[in-house]
Amino acid sequence: MNRNFLLGIDAGTQSTRAAIFDCDGKKLGSAETEHNIKYFTDGRVEHSPEDLWNALKTSVTRVLEQTGIKGGEIAGIGVDGTCSTTILCDSQGAPLLDAIVWMDTRAKEEVKSIAKSGHKVLSYSGGEDAVEWIVPKALWVKKNIPQVYHKSSYIVESINWLNFMLTGRWTASRCSSTIAWNYASVDGGWDRGFFQEIGLEEILDKWPVTVQPMGAVCGCVSANAAAQLGLAEGIPVGQGGVDAHVAMLGMGVFDTGIMAMSLGSSSVHLVLTQAPIEIPGIWGPYPEAVYDHKWLLQGGQSSTGSVVKWFKDNFCGNVPGTEPMNYEMLDLRGGDIPPGCQGLVALENFQGNRSPYRNPAATGIFRGVTLAHGKYHLYRALLEGAAFGTRLITDLFRENEVEIEEIRICGGGAKSRLWTQIHADVTGIPLVTMEEKESAVLGAAICGAVAAGIYGNLEEAAGKMTREAECIQPNWENHQMYEQNFKLYVETYKKLYGE
Repeated sequence: MNRNFLLGIDAGTQSTRAAIFDCDGKKLGSAETEHNIKYFTDGRVEHSPEDLWNALKTSVTRVLEQTGIKGGEIAGIGVDGTCSTTILCDSQGAPLLDAIVWMDTRAKEEVKSIAKSGHKVLSYSGGEDAVEWIVPKALWVKKNIPQVYHKSSYIVESINWLNFMLTGRWTASRCSSTIAWNYASVDGGWDRGFFQEIGLEEILDKWPVTVQPMGAVCGCVSANAAAQLGLAEGIPVGQGGVDAHVAMLGMGVFDTGIMAMSLGSSSVHLVLTQAPIEIPGIWGPYPEAVYDHKWLLQGGQSSTGSVVKWFKDNFCGNVPGTEPMNYEMLDLRGGDIPPGCQGLVALENFQGNRSPYRNPAATGIFRGVTLAHGKYHLYRALLEGAAFGTRLITDLFRENEVEIEEIRICGGGAKSRLWTQIHADVTGIPLVTMEEKESAVLGAAICGAVAAGIYGNLEEAAGKMTREAECIQPNWENHQMYEQNFKLYVETYKKLYGE
């Protein structure tokens, strides 16, 4: 049986998507399965690892059925995941706790204590770790649930665990390890002295020994996984990475001057540089997180698409006497509201601020609400607020001589013509959309293509498998109209939190 197809798996925050592509990057089918996710008022966010695996199984079997492609026709597989949804498990991979989702903010005090070390390794992450990352989360578990911490054989991210479930092998991605595990390839990897200093001296014994760049073979599909998924045993699985960073492959971003933006449950803003540049409020400079011999700078917003979903779920349901709304209908209604929402301003920090303030305690705000405003004003204000958050980050890059000539955008939010135009208008930067809007799952397939030997490297694979769709130019009249609200957005945050 010829193996002519590639399977990409994108294990996101709210769902897992599986898609099959041909070797030219044409998507032949996709399936998506939602996760159950638990939010707590103290900032904890959890879901069941078994739900993650079941969602992966369901999505893979559904896309095989949908396309009629046989499991033995898959040449290679790649998996990406969120950073850092943390799983503690025993030596057999059985989870000991619910997964601590990346957006969980319980480890705020641990972030502060790690920062107090002032260790040189923190210079690669902008001077401190983030509350979302695996290191503060692991330290929190050690302090608060020590019996589980010490019982665990592995403390890993969801991507590592899913790759283990697929292959039976434990490996780590150089991408996620550099971003969130304080790994620095230019210094030889992990600094054991740093982990001793912060009180996690045994953590390196709970992490995979093998650290691989994206596209390397992390294992092959095991007999057990093949039986569960309807795949053939022995298919190579390419090492993936953080979803937004894998999406850089799916958008063909290999050069400086281009910002890769993932607009999903959260937003991530990624820029490559030839040399390390330190910018307060920006994560990095990360060495070789995505590509050899290149540095990465990263900004982000903790909640963007998740805020829009919150609005739809809570204010646009099937209530008797009201009109049920989907995102397309909301965009139509929101598009009728003029830029600037007639003075209404929203702060999108519903789950804290990631960049540039690094404040996990920040919350969402509506400012300027009057009786003249309706729910569609609120909706558009949330879209604009997310764009203002991106503007803060692009302005910070430019102020530090990191030029951005265009933004390539992917994720669920990239499907909204209204939202992408708002981002172009607010930032004043052209936005390029891709034919494949879900660039992370395509990027995962690209990792699978390299692992399978179909292409010699990531750049060659991306050159064959990615295509641009549209370039959205800024409307400069709208840009000027947004300036007052952008100033109010910044002023509101500073008055609330004194940053």
